[in-house]
Amino acid sequence: MGVTFQIFSITPDRLDEFQSDAAAAAAFTMEHYLRDVTGDDFEAVWLDKTGLGILEAFGMVDGSAEPPAKWCLGADVLSLGEEMVCPFLTPEQTTALAAWIATVSDDDFRARAGSNIMDTDVEYLAGGFAALRAFYERAAAAERAVLVYASP
Repeated sequence: MGVTFQIFSITPDRLDEFQSDAAAAAAFTMEHYLRDVTGDDFEAVWLDKTGLGILEAFGMVDGSAEPPAKWCLGADVLSLGEEMVCPFLTPEQTTALAAWIATVSDDDFRARAGSNIMDTDVEYLAGGFAALRAFYERAAAAERAVLVYASP
């Protein structure tokens, strides 16, 4: 399957909890891994290989990305043990990313993703990007932080 991404919008209080309790964060990510799910105080979206295609389209693979594009799948890192780290965004970073990602049209994304190294269907990647854009819009509107789990 390769690398996949589970992206959670969570309350700032939950992010604070996870920053002080790595075991709780690890349990939470594993409980909700591999599915789109919504709870009372969180939402999750799962991206298969589209996550890597989105990273590549915005320059994360070749190192040319700058914030906020660089934040598509997290900015700071939360350590969940010796071998597990989860990138995250504060609510302020989530809002900045949502504002930027809203400016990227479907056609612009398709142009950026047209020569992806994974040779993934551009329409498939565009669908994943549209879902990610909508996710960040909802997360920003709810003033939430974002936590990203990338599978090994």
